Amino acid sequence: MDALDSIKEKVREMEAKRDVEGLIKMLKHEHREVRKEAVSALGRVKDTRAVQPLLQTLKDENLDVKETAVAALRDMGEPALNILLQALSGEYGNVGSKAAWALGYIGGAQAVRPLVQALKDKDSHVRQEAARALAKIGDARAVEPLVEALKDEHWYVREEAAKTLANMGDVWAVDALIEALRDRNSHVRQEVAIALGRIGEKGAVEPLIQVLRDDDWSVRQGAAWALGRLGDRRAVGPLIQALKDKNNHVRQGAAMALGIIGDAASVEPLRETLKDRDGDVQAAAQEALAKTSKR
Repeated sequence: MDALDSIKEKVREMEAKRDVEGLIKMLKHEHREVRKEAVSALGRVKDTRAVQPLLQTLKDENLDVKETAVAALRDMGEPALNILLQALSGEYGNVGSKAAWALGYIGGAQAVRPLVQALKDKDSHVRQEAARALAKIGDARAVEPLVEALKDEHWYVREEAAKTLANMGDVWAVDALIEALRDRNSHVRQEVAIALGRIGEKGAVEPLIQVLRDDDWSVRQGAAWALGRLGDRRAVGPLIQALKDKNNHVRQGAAMALGIIGDAASVEPLRETLKDRDGDVQAAAQEALAKTSKR
């Protein structure tokens, strides 16, 4: 065992003994791996004496150590909330995205306003993690700022905003999500379609029917899923047409959606789909027919 491994083993022994003071001293060790090991150990021990020392570790020269400190503070929960809010504001360098991630786990009304503000952070990854954190907290105050985030310059922020709005299920966001079905990025369009299905507002049926003709198969699949979730018979004809889509995932999604809706008009097309060249599509058609026959 070399010297570094020996010291890391000592850190693990301190953790086992819950030697918080000893672990805090290790936060100043010259080797970053030892500091990181000590930070992780303090996060698992969850002693409030470590909160302030971990705060200082957010100024560590090594980004990996700083990010591990944020995770440790997350594990400590409520006592670390104020420190994480400070980290979110950029007070401790480039750990804002990790702070937002941690705040999503701790939750609480205190975190909502700072996370909403973080949706406008100059760092796109902070904006993305802020949206993800707000999904976990689920506070209605975030809906309007998240709708604005659907216009973010980076697609992955827009995608996360759509996912979060789906989780929150607020019908106020439906009009903005319908508009976002025309987003230039297919990942975003797919998540928007799914979000509309999850929210369950019938006003999204016709726009989703149009999306069954999207150029990207994953978007068409998302629209088929959403139309099945909405369960509106206006979608039966377009979904029957989607049983002939060139992509097997879309055909499978259309069959599943028709099974959920259960309209008699879909029976013959679903029987024809039993001859599909793809086994998963055949299985979906079989299941859809079984559901429809019970209605």
